[in-house]
Amino acid sequence: MVPELLPAQIAAYDAWKSELRGALARYQRWLDDCRLSPPDVDLRIIDCLETLDADRLVVAFVGEFSRGKTELINALFFADYRRRLLPTEVGRTTMCPTELFFDAENPEPCLRLLPIETRLKDTSIAEYLRDPLAWNTVPLDPAHPDRMAAALREISRVRRATVAEARSLGLYDPTAHTELERRGVPVTHVEIPVWRHARINFPHPLLRRGLVILDTPGLNAIGTEPELTVGLLPKAHALVFVLGADTGVTRSDLELWQNHVRTYRYRKDGCLAVALNKIDSLWDELRDEDEIAASIEQQRRRVAQQLGLSPGSVFPVSGQKALTAKIRGDARLLHASRLSELESHLGARILPARHEILQDHVARRIDELLAESRSTLRARMADARREAEELRGLRGRSSDVVLHLMRRNREQQAAYLQHVQHFNRVRRELGDQGRTLTALLELETIDALIENAAAAMKGSWTTPGLKRAMKSLFDAFSERMAGAAREAAAVERQVARAFEDFRARLDCELPPPRALRVREHLMGLQRLYAEAEAFRNSLLTSMTEQSFVIRAFFRTLVTAARRLWLDAHEDTDTWLRDALGPLVRRLREHKADLDERRANLQKIQRSRESLDARIAEREARYLDLEARLGELDWIHDALHRPLPAGAPAAPRESAAPADRPLPGALAG
Repeated sequence: MVPELLPAQIAAYDAWKSELRGALARYQRWLDDCRLSPPDVDLRIIDCLETLDADRLVVAFVGEFSRGKTELINALFFADYRRRLLPTEVGRTTMCPTELFFDAENPEPCLRLLPIETRLKDTSIAEYLRDPLAWNTVPLDPAHPDRMAAALREISRVRRATVAEARSLGLYDPTAHTELERRGVPVTHVEIPVWRHARINFPHPLLRRGLVILDTPGLNAIGTEPELTVGLLPKAHALVFVLGADTGVTRSDLELWQNHVRTYRYRKDGCLAVALNKIDSLWDELRDEDEIAASIEQQRRRVAQQLGLSPGSVFPVSGQKALTAKIRGDARLLHASRLSELESHLGARILPARHEILQDHVARRIDELLAESRSTLRARMADARREAEELRGLRGRSSDVVLHLMRRNREQQAAYLQHVQHFNRVRRELGDQGRTLTALLELETIDALIENAAAAMKGSWTTPGLKRAMKSLFDAFSERMAGAAREAAAVERQVARAFEDFRARLDCELPPPRALRVREHLMGLQRLYAEAEAFRNSLLTSMTEQSFVIRAFFRTLVTAARRLWLDAHEDTDTWLRDALGPLVRRLREHKADLDERRANLQKIQRSRESLDARIAEREARYLDLEARLGELDWIHDALHRPLPAGAPAAPRESAAPADRPLPGALAG
């Protein structure tokens, strides 16, 4: 059997997520046993479990048409289907952005297609996802591959449209007809795709494990559908930029790279790979193996130089030969296709990067709870030890000592009331400063900015005026969010001082306060600002009808910015509600301990015989708390466990059989 590297690694990643779910479930049981599960803590654990359940591993393939993207997808992920899962033909096959995924809530296999005419409306693709009636649904039958392949060919369907209709849809590209116009031939009709977006719901094992594949149809579709660059591509955990060895880097390839792909390489949470596909076009039976290898290497270096990359970032590959090799079980042909190099790169980068991000998100949130649980248990242990020592000191002593301890308990109760009054003052001060912060994040202000920008754009008669209005809107967004970030830092300092104060007042350990995420949202807005600048300055924006440009700008970039503001407002509201939660819970613990100690002293005062029983009870409680503290360490280690080993390492060049056929012979 030919080894499947990526599927095995994805299976290992899925197994790690299952272990993480088990650790969270164990922590929930631990909290229940210790009576430490208030509603806000339960909600945070449930949120982490939902994050794991909703986690998807998104791999996007970007490139001009006829670069072999679809065949490469088949070879990388779906070779175990023993045939082409996605149809490929000579020429252009993918005419609209296509997602492959599995929806466990709606498991019926189907192809859903969004008509191209929906581009005339202000509704985004994300909004259409919540409207099933807007899509044409075609059932898929995995048991009959031929029928399924025929149904999937619908993705590539086109129709003729007048130039006026194409313009209104934002699909007319005058640069594609310069030769005809130069010869004086009028262009009255053009071909446009029938569908705007396609979604394939298919119960393949890899898709069941959370893999999502995004196949894009080329520069024009990406440029005229900014929701791709704002919504879908930024969510990809790996982006594969596909070039053709038979064409090299064309002008449109380079434009696609410069405008939509190049910046992805600077992301810390993503993996960018350049696939130089169709190297089998360089195989030649009249040339020896070394000449062919030298030719491929020369092409690889040329591509790397044109894209400003190191040669090691470009992966020569033959998707078609790799798929054939996997279907036939031909290890030599698979080796010649060089697919394993690309697989190894993706497996070594995408899964560890996704593991790190997801683990950081879950572990960071649960670590905050674990820290609070530890501090609570240590405080309980300190109280148990202190009380046991007090009780041991009563052995053989007069009742005056008990009365002294009861007086001290009453003093501690009075001090507790002062702590509560001080806490209420802190909470009021935080509420005042919190209202100042949330006022900066109010959606009403943002909506007013958006409304004014829309009016300015619609009233603009020139493209430069339109672009200035776009820039002014995002400048206002950025300035306001930066102000919110400064105010958030002041609020965080106020909460940190409150925690430090109560550590001293209660003489106990407290976890560090949770971080406020406004700065993260500011960084997200800055990334969105860069996308808006790219859209504003793109050639397609200048050449496309203004009404379509305005609709596209608002339904994608502005919608994304507004969603970001909404998230920032909700996150801040939640943080302000929960920031002092650990102090509330510690004060309640302190009060419960004082009440329990007073009750014990009253029982001892009534009956000295109960003294030894109370001492034994406190000592047993201490040992039980110590054991429960050790269980927290196990949960913490499980949350921070590294990604388990997946597939074996990719075979090296030297591991191939010495007598393997030449690539030219394989091509024949």
